[in-house]
Amino acid sequence: MKITDLFVRRPVLSAVISLLILVLGLRAIFQLPVTQFPQTENGVITVNTTYYGADAQTVAGFITQPLEAAIAQAQGIDYLSSSSSAGSSAITATLQMNYPSNKALTEISAQVNAVRNQLPPQSQLPVISLQANQTTDILYLNYSSKVLPANDITEALAEMGTAAFEWKLDGARVQVHKLGDDVRVFTRNRNDVTASAPEIVEAVRAASAHALILDGEAIALRPDGAPLPFQDTMRRFGRTLDVEAMRATMPLSAFFFDCLRLDDESLTTRPASERFDALSRALPAAVLMPRIVTDDLGTAEAFYDDALARGHEGVMAKALSAPYEAGRRAPSWLKVKRLHTLDLVVLAAEWGHGRRRGFLSNLHLAARDAQGDGFVMLGKTFKGMTDELLAWQTQALLALETHRDRWAVYVRPELVVEVAFNDLQASPRYPGGLALRFARIKRYRGDKTVADADTIDTVRAIYEGRFARTPQ
Repeated sequence: MKITDLFVRRPVLSAVISLLILVLGLRAIFQLPVTQFPQTENGVITVNTTYYGADAQTVAGFITQPLEAAIAQAQGIDYLSSSSSAGSSAITATLQMNYPSNKALTEISAQVNAVRNQLPPQSQLPVISLQANQTTDILYLNYSSKVLPANDITEALAEMGTAAFEWKLDGARVQVHKLGDDVRVFTRNRNDVTASAPEIVEAVRAASAHALILDGEAIALRPDGAPLPFQDTMRRFGRTLDVEAMRATMPLSAFFFDCLRLDDESLTTRPASERFDALSRALPAAVLMPRIVTDDLGTAEAFYDDALARGHEGVMAKALSAPYEAGRRAPSWLKVKRLHTLDLVVLAAEWGHGRRRGFLSNLHLAARDAQGDGFVMLGKTFKGMTDELLAWQTQALLALETHRDRWAVYVRPELVVEVAFNDLQASPRYPGGLALRFARIKRYRGDKTVADADTIDTVRAIYEGRFARTPQ
């Protein structure tokens, strides 16, 4: 007897099972957490400064360089470019996708104001302007597994079987085009930065292939091979003056992980394994992203641990059968990064925008100062919050309110929140000199008091370990 016959002969059973499937489906839909509903936005902020009577070299040294170094400390910047001419300095900051333009404008303005007194008194005040590109609504959904921990080597092997594992660097994504001796370097936003990266140009020009299109990462490294902070790498990009001087003190290294074209052959539809082979034939090992191919958990975890010991973010796991997929991260890639958590104190919260209007959303987070009774600000985040958490958080924070301004509500430091983050970066904006990168809320710790929160000493220890490197 076929199973369909069972439902024909048992209509009540058929109705009950159908109703059960409907209820389970509706329950899944309504319980699926929606953490964000932003708009895609890729804004551009320009900083223009006039210095009448100054030549290009003077403008570069006394205007462009100090401003560019300060602006690079702001969060949300994907790419910086600058130019200096007689009497004029121009700096352009291209923002990361979805980073709030107004927030970036405020941060960049603060950085510019912090160094304004260092500029020549004869120069004009910097003019800061914002240009936002087209925006499109996008829905972000949050999925979780109770069986496999997120971003884990085990998950990568479970999903892909035999996979390629590569270092995940905290660098700048680049695509390099070669045709004969002509080599061009582009950022992920298609900005031409060839003049800013002569090391990359020279490395690819030396390849024997006549035509190449390569995908990779550029990163500034210390003499011992440990990575410099991300903002140092970004200082190299967009610099068109004094490139050789910067090259001497902060050289760029390139690590390529994909080959889209080799001579007359387009490889974008070929499986990743074939593209990896083409890449190995085209370039020397020194400019290839370190990679292993394995289905063994122990081997993959040892490779991951080695990447962390060298100061890198983690590894990328890639399916060997996947074709090339344009974009920031292909679905056939899985990022496996170390994840830190800290128990921090909430000092204030900013009102949300869009669908979060009316809720306190962007939290001001601080570590405890073990040397006194104060707190050390480490950054802000509005990520990782469900609708239920937003509603509870708003009521809880308003009950602790001490005062407010146009943007934020300041509260008594009584709530402790567990914050996950990928990294720390040096930041003169905060008194502790450090800022969280890619922070998101995991949960409030009702079981902890402020005395149980992590101290700034703990945060500094994590940062110092970020640049530890395995001796060679």
